[in-house]
Amino acid sequence: MKGAYPSLAQRGFVMPTRLKAAAYEAASSAGARGRSWQTSGAGPNAAAVQNLPLIRSRARDAIRNDPWAKTAIARLVSNTIGTGIQPHPQHPDPAVRRQQKQLWDDWVGESDADGLLDFYGQQTLAARAFFGDGEVLVRRRLRHPDDGLSVPLQLQVMEGDLLPVEKNELRPDGGEIINGVEYDADDRRVAYHLLRRHPGEYNRMTGGGLMTVPVSADDVAHVFQPLRAGQVRGVPELSTVLLRLHSLDNFDDAVLFRQEISNLFAGF
Repeated sequence: MKGAYPSLAQRGFVMPTRLKAAAYEAASSAGARGRSWQTSGAGPNAAAVQNLPLIRSRARDAIRNDPWAKTAIARLVSNTIGTGIQPHPQHPDPAVRRQQKQLWDDWVGESDADGLLDFYGQQTLAARAFFGDGEVLVRRRLRHPDDGLSVPLQLQVMEGDLLPVEKNELRPDGGEIINGVEYDADDRRVAYHLLRRHPGEYNRMTGGGLMTVPVSADDVAHVFQPLRAGQVRGVPELSTVLLRLHSLDNFDDAVLFRQEISNLFAGF
């Protein structure tokens, strides 16, 4: 009979109604704050490499000329590296441990393929590039036994600029090259396509400087911090504060210039 049974609402059930507001405040497009918030739906690689050379150049300029940026990078490097990697041989024979330690000490001074730094200096240089540029490449260089090295192995620290972000190709074997990094058909890193010369050098147009050479992924350590799943390239640590640092620097210059003008009027 109609009316003999109470309705669902009368029995305490919450009846669905049309939503008039976003469940999350961040999902609202109403109001001045919501309308002015412009976002991007770019994927992990599109977001990372979009204007990456420009971000790097601005980060390097800030590190060179802004004392706050320079100090921040210096502190990050010193706190990360400290005294560097220190080996501790675990061989049961003390004589062998001493030989291993001596061999390490001999190799430390010969580790740099460029012949400029020792192994601890290379660690500092790599950390500086990692924080300043967002990534760094360390290439393993195998040497001949007759080269006179204590260990026929050297390391070469390379900036991320040598790995061109614009190199994207499909491979005949089903793999692909994404931002200079080659993957096989199973999405495993197999090679890095490196430039012969730094693209920012004056001699980049000579000797095939803009040509890339595939280097096995086993010989390259690509050091960067992935912030999203599937990210291939790194982003400078200062990328989120570069514009603010630049604005603060301009503000300081304006205040100093205004004070100079005021002093001139006072003197007059």
